[in-house]
Amino acid sequence: MRSKSGKLRLICRPPNWEDFVQLTFSEIRLYGAENFQIAGRLRAVIEYASQVLPDDRRPALLSELDLLDRMLERIYVFPKDLNLAQTPDSQGLGGSRRRPRG
Repeated sequence: MRSKSGKLRLICRPPNWEDFVQLTFSEIRLYGAENFQIAGRLRAVIEYASQVLPDDRRPALLSELDLLDRMLERIYVFPKDLNLAQTPDSQGLGGSRRRPRG
């Protein structure tokens, strides 16, 4: 941005796609992954977005999905719990037909 006289006053870097994806998902993952419902809903939205958005948007989403998986593997030591937390569920725990991952 420049002043009326043309002097440079401010330089703003607009956020890019990766910034938006990180801002959208990182705090939810960090503070909500211990809840099955949040983990399942987060996975559902990331998977859905990666299916419907253009290919150039997918890498940032898949990176967030990888971070979610890695975090869930650290939190859930029992395989049954891990499977439940890694199951996409757009409706919340038990709100949709749950299917095993893998």
